[in-house]
Amino acid sequence: MLAYKLGCKGLTVYRSGSRTYDVLSKKGTNEVKTKSDEVIPSKKPRYRPDVTRGVTERVRVGCGTNLFITINEDEEGLAELFLSLGKSGGCVASHIESMGRLISLALRSRIEPEEIILQLKSIRCPSPTFGQDGPILSCADAVAKSVERFIKRYSINNHKHENDEVRETAVSDSNSGGNTIYLSHTTSGLRPECPECGNIVEHGEGCILCRVCGYSKCG
Repeated sequence: MLAYKLGCKGLTVYRSGSRTYDVLSKKGTNEVKTKSDEVIPSKKPRYRPDVTRGVTERVRVGCGTNLFITINEDEEGLAELFLSLGKSGGCVASHIESMGRLISLALRSRIEPEEIILQLKSIRCPSPTFGQDGPILSCADAVAKSVERFIKRYSINNHKHENDEVRETAVSDSNSGGNTIYLSHTTSGLRPECPECGNIVEHGEGCILCRVCGYSKCG
């Protein structure tokens, strides 16, 4: 009616929410906020402080090398994780490093460590081994269990040592290499998949054998 009274030649009506940005809107108490009106802030990881504190754990993985896992925390919680796979290089080392970088990014983006543990735990590889806390199914599984141990034993944000004696005992156990026990595939009860054909391998003739394709870990 207003357009008619003003003598306008034409009139266009835009229903609220029909465009990404409304051409004209009236602010009021009865305004209904649509998805197009919402401003999603850019999410960036929190600042990495100059000083963090943590522990480095050495875990023997199934491929016969040591996986060094360094977990650091700051006042807000876990802040970063560094991974180094013995003296190996090439593709495997690059994957291990990238996993550590992504976990660090997730931690500083305030992703709960328990969610990271849930995603990595129980991932299998063709060469599992056995540790003090149970089977180590892969490097990812070792990282998940190491983060879990850190939260329970060493994190100052989640666990306080009752006295210095407990702290010294934990350090002594770590330095003595007591975090890993090596058992054979027969005593561990694990029968991993063959890396060649994917079938279950067996322990026989003093070696790991695949009865389907003839693969032998002893060469």
